[in-house]
Amino acid sequence: QIRTIPDGWSFNQGAAFTCQTLTVYYALKALGNAKKGQTVLVHSAAGGCGIQALRICEKLGVSVVGTVGNNSKVKTLLETFPSMKAEQIVVRTTSEDFQEQLSAALKSIGKKGFDVVLDAILGGFFQPGYRAVNAGGRYIVYGAASMTPHKDSLGIRGWLKLGYQWLTRPKVDPLNLPSD
Repeated sequence: QIRTIPDGWSFNQGAAFTCQTLTVYYALKALGNAKKGQTVLVHSAAGGCGIQALRICEKLGVSVVGTVGNNSKVKTLLETFPSMKAEQIVVRTTSEDFQEQLSAALKSIGKKGFDVVLDAILGGFFQPGYRAVNAGGRYIVYGAASMTPHKDSLGIRGWLKLGYQWLTRPKVDPLNLPSD
């Protein structure tokens, strides 16, 4: 189908909206099989994909916990999604505190774990989120912001750091999944 771009949007904004929406719809429905009454963790909830994921979850009747990188994004989410409570939004501080932050957010919505996790970060926040997945839940990684270079030119040290991050990235052995 062809649709017109809304007035005031650039072509780039129209393309980004479509890409973000299709990405999270596929992640939530085709890969995650998200349904009414389930619980979803959305990393980077204030980003383009994160906001679209929250909108889709809202339509599906899914309980949500979102994560953001700083406090300023909490206000944005609460204004955009009036049905969300501040307790449902986790401001990522350190990966060491993240497990406790997730537990508190889950408790605030009366849930014990996640049925679906949408992870755009990876890195040190992977394991706490993975441990909070319910039996039979799905953990979907669609990005790795923790490994994204912050400069156009990395130099040798940057490439070595990136290589180390890739080699030490979180891994899950599929043979251990039934026993996890």
